[in-house]
Amino acid sequence: MLNQARIAMSTSVIALVFAFFVAPASAKSYLSGQKLTDTISGRTFTWPDGSKSSYNADGHYVFSGKSTIEGTWEVKGALVCVTFHSGKAECGKYFYRNSALYARTAAGKSYRAR
Repeated sequence: MLNQARIAMSTSVIALVFAFFVAPASAKSYLSGQKLTDTISGRTFTWPDGSKSSYNADGHYVFSGKSTIEGTWEVKGALVCVTFHSGKAECGKYFYRNSALYARTAAGKSYRAR
């Protein structure tokens, strides 16, 4: 019985290690650094719900939807981080899928940017 428990635990550890090291190879290729900056700077994106995100070249950010929220944006590696005037900050990632640009939120949801 003790041997079966050890085998089960070893199998779980191997599966966890395998998932950890194999997952990044199949993960999305996120934009980063200057490529990410060049992709979003000076652009306004429209989201599926009709709201818009504007990443001004001077670092000013404006979200307009049911309300307007402003702040500043910056690229940190593969993250785009927005700090709102309220002090709240959010970061997300951008990637291409079939030539279309998508944003992925910190919550893991992806939205097509138009």
